[in-house]
Amino acid sequence: HNYYSLLLLNKTLEQRKESLKITKSLEKEYKRRVNLGLARSFELAGFSSRVAIIEAEIYSLEQQIIAGEERIRFLSGINSVQTIKDDISIGTPGYDEKEAMDSLNNRVDIKAAKASLNYSKEKELGAKGEFLPNVYVDGIYNIPQGNTSESYFFQFILEVPIFSGGKTISSIQEYESLRREAELNLNITLKNGLEEIRNLYRTFEISIKERESYKKALEAADKSHKLTLRDYNRKLAASPDILNSLSNLALVKENYERSEIQVRLNRILLGIAVGEFPKNANHWKEKN
Repeated sequence: HNYYSLLLLNKTLEQRKESLKITKSLEKEYKRRVNLGLARSFELAGFSSRVAIIEAEIYSLEQQIIAGEERIRFLSGINSVQTIKDDISIGTPGYDEKEAMDSLNNRVDIKAAKASLNYSKEKELGAKGEFLPNVYVDGIYNIPQGNTSESYFFQFILEVPIFSGGKTISSIQEYESLRREAELNLNITLKNGLEEIRNLYRTFEISIKERESYKKALEAADKSHKLTLRDYNRKLAASPDILNSLSNLALVKENYERSEIQVRLNRILLGIAVGEFPKNANHWKEKN
């Protein structure tokens, strides 16, 4: 999550720098027009104000990026954060919602809960078996030597444990309690796991639809901005039109980038929930 948050900050910074470059270019053009008496001073002031706002936003983003890099260094233990890359290819899930739910038993937390339950059952069984009587057969065979003949001796032995007060019952009850606690923990883990997978799968699907909507909005905003620039060059659009068009395009771009990154983040969270990521995470039992 921190990685993708930092990635979004970097993308937003790039967009702000691009907007600053365009706005400064427009500011320069309006200065020329004001000097020639072709534009009014208050229109130039609008561009100058916009430049100052974007520069402040760039400074804020740079500070947030520094803080984000520090968090990643702290969490990962690396000395320096390399260039944040946006070329990670994950791919779409190779399973539907039902198949994702069926993969619940492959999760590490489910396996751990089941292992804990099996262990508690073994301890309970051992506690009960400790106070059961034991029956076994003991035999002796003498090898003939000299005038002695061979002989056999067999006996049945019954061992009955000596009970001391309520030790027997209390010990069994203790392990029964641990077993019930492990069963409850497994049921809760299964329930939470199912709910988590269901929510994450649907959230992933919703984020894809949101991304497509923002993509269409970006295409429309880009087209609108180009038309506004064309009208501006034909002296059919005023400075507020340019500023509004530029601001709207920057906002829609940021929303689209955010939706794109959210899709990737949701994809990773879904993969973790079904045991798909990290790879080989569910082979812990074989490795340890």
